[in-house]
Amino acid sequence: MKPSNVLNLAVMILFLSSNIFNHALAQDSGGKYKLGLDTALGYTNIKLENPSGAKVLYNGIAVSGRVIVPILDASGFQFALLPGAKYFDLKNTANRDGQKEVANIIGPTVGARITVHHFLVGAEYSRLWGRHFGTGTFSGSTDYSLDTVTYYGGLLFRFNQLSIGATYSSTSSEIDRSYTGLSSNTPFSEQTYWVHAVFTTDWSLTEFFKKLF
Repeated sequence: MKPSNVLNLAVMILFLSSNIFNHALAQDSGGKYKLGLDTALGYTNIKLENPSGAKVLYNGIAVSGRVIVPILDASGFQFALLPGAKYFDLKNTANRDGQKEVANIIGPTVGARITVHHFLVGAEYSRLWGRHFGTGTFSGSTDYSLDTVTYYGGLLFRFNQLSIGATYSSTSSEIDRSYTGLSSNTPFSEQTYWVHAVFTTDWSLTEFFKKLF
C-alpha cells in the first residue's frame, strides 16, 4: 500500500475513531460497557524489497498492548475501539558469522474490532519507528518511520473476566527512500501470529474518567 493511501486511510480511521469515542462517552453514562486490556505475544515475519528486487527477510518476537473501549456490547456481539502500542524485536534471517543485522520497530496504534461470539476481525493504524543495526563487513544503522494499516482476524474464548485467543495479522506499506538513500521506496510487509490474553475490568469508560479526574 502506497504511503499516500496509508495516510488517507489513517486520517479516516482517526476521524471515525474520534467521533465514535465521543459517542461512546455520551452513551455510556450507565456504565454497562466495561473496559478491557488486550495483551499479545507474537511470532513475526517482515520482508523488505530493494529496488533491484532483492528481498531481505526478518523474523522475531512481537509484543502488543491495547485498551479495549467497547462501543456496543450485547448478545455475543461487540464493536470496540483499541488504542495501544506494539513492538518488534527482529533479526535478519541471513545472519552468519562475520555479518549480522538486528532491528527494532515500535509505535502507537489505534484501531477498531468486531467480535461475534468467538470470531473477531479488526483493522488498526500504526505510526512506527524502526532502527536497523549491522555489524561485520557492512556495519552501521538506519532509522526510519512509516505509517501502516494492519488487518487481522482470529478466535477469542472467554472465561469470566479472562479471555484467551489467537489471531493472524497482515500489514503492507513502504519505507520512504529519503530514509534509505535508495532510488525508490522500499516495500514493507509484515505477517504475525499472535496469542492473546484479554482481561475485562470492572470499570466503564465514564467510571474510568471519573476516577482519573
